[in-house]
Amino acid sequence: MAFRRTVWKSHKINFDDVKLGEGLVIFQNAQFADGDIYFSRTGFGDGNVNFEQVKFGKGSIDFTEATFGHGDISFDLAEFNTGETFFNVLTFGSGNVSFANATFGAGIKSFGAMQLIKGNVDFQEVKFGDGDVDFKDAQFGKDSVSFKRAIFGEGSVNFIGASFGDGQNNFSKIDFGKGHVNFAGAKFNAGNLKFYKSTFEQGDANFAKAEFGSGQYDFKYVRFNGNVSLDGVKNSQAIESLSFKHAMFESSLDLTNLKLNCVLDLTNTKLANQVALDGLACKPTRTGNPLRKEASDKDDAGRLRRLKEIAENNKDHELALRFHADEMRAKRWIEKGFFASLLDGAFSVLSNYGQSIGRPVAAFCLLFVIVVTLFTTGVPNTKAPLLDTVGHAIVFTAVNSIPVIANARKLKERSAKVLFGYKPTAWANVVMVTHSVLSIICLFLIGLGLRNRFRI
Repeated sequence: MAFRRTVWKSHKINFDDVKLGEGLVIFQNAQFADGDIYFSRTGFGDGNVNFEQVKFGKGSIDFTEATFGHGDISFDLAEFNTGETFFNVLTFGSGNVSFANATFGAGIKSFGAMQLIKGNVDFQEVKFGDGDVDFKDAQFGKDSVSFKRAIFGEGSVNFIGASFGDGQNNFSKIDFGKGHVNFAGAKFNAGNLKFYKSTFEQGDANFAKAEFGSGQYDFKYVRFNGNVSLDGVKNSQAIESLSFKHAMFESSLDLTNLKLNCVLDLTNTKLANQVALDGLACKPTRTGNPLRKEASDKDDAGRLRRLKEIAENNKDHELALRFHADEMRAKRWIEKGFFASLLDGAFSVLSNYGQSIGRPVAAFCLLFVIVVTLFTTGVPNTKAPLLDTVGHAIVFTAVNSIPVIANARKLKERSAKVLFGYKPTAWANVVMVTHSVLSIICLFLIGLGLRNRFRI
């Protein structure tokens, strides 16, 4: 049965409940006028069905509960224009199904005084056969896309280069079958992406180099039996939240070079193999004034603790330290009291939680210079030459800050005699004690930084 290049001028085309029988069905290059088109409950028998390059007008296209027999189905380069598209509760046979380069409803947000026209695309509860399913380079317009509760067979599922709009993109509770699922290079705009409770049976799930928008990405309770890759995704900084909470990974997980302005949620996940975290960066958000910043999300501490655990299992000490530092910041002012938070803030400023060597070295040197200046300009013994005074102030300060120097006691007594006479003044004693305590703290932080830097 062939409708090749047919031009349909009616504003309502109705194939509801029609049985087209077995054999080749061709609508290739057909053109439909503006208006609703109904193929709901239409029965396509065994044989190939060709809707390639069909141009549907402005209106809804409804294939609800249609059935396709055994054969290849092609909607390649089809244009579904501005109306809603329904393929829900539809059954495909065992052949390949292709929507490659198809363009789905763009919708109309405002058109004079006309009513809003939505361009939602609905594949809910669709059943695909065991052939390959191809949406390569398909464009889904500006509105929502739903494949909720769809069932795929043994073939591969291909969304390479597909473009999704600003609406809700719902892939939840899907059985992806045994084939590979490929979203490599797909583009998600500002809409949310949801894979909640979906199952990837045996094939790999590939999101490498996909471009993410400013939505929320939900992979909670998903079961991945194959390899999962988010390697090199683009614009990942725009993601508002990314959660794999309670997900199960039976094979590898690749998060290489993933840059986030939120905290990746891997809490309560099952990880069977090592997780690739090279280049992973999470930036927790905090609000408040510079002296008292609190984590925007109180659950960030638990998420960072889980990431730290995974990094430690990978023996990636540097990354584990980063996650530990962010965890401590997330807990500050929320799980810690006032004085504990002040101390924690000082630890962060002075050494970045043991990650920095330069900061405590700079603090030690600055403190040294300040004390030498005080002992040089504020000593009562004004008769000594300036150079001698400076030299003895340096020696006295060095011995006071590093007591393990050889002959420390004799050097300190000799310099004290030149600077203060036989007995230091009360203010000098206060400076000495304060300087000694602060120097010990700086030396400890320097040692901690060296230990963390060269840890094996």
